[in-house]
Amino acid sequence: MQAAALEEPGQMVAEIRLQEGEDGFRHYSCRTTDPTGIIQWFLDYWGKQQLPQLESWQDITHEF
Repeated sequence: MQAAALEEPGQMVAEIRLQEGEDGFRHYSCRTTDPTGIIQWFLDYWGKQQLPQLESWQDITHEF
């Protein structure tokens, strides 16, 4: 999981890559203006081993 600020003021992006099998993966991205939400995703991921709800995230695997 990673996050970064975008050029647009207040915009951030979070991304996560999930391993599928030995050689495959899925890569998801979510743009948001809510830095607190991103922090909570990280806390849940590291502290609880819980993934974000990826239904609203964009699958960008094809970009890799």
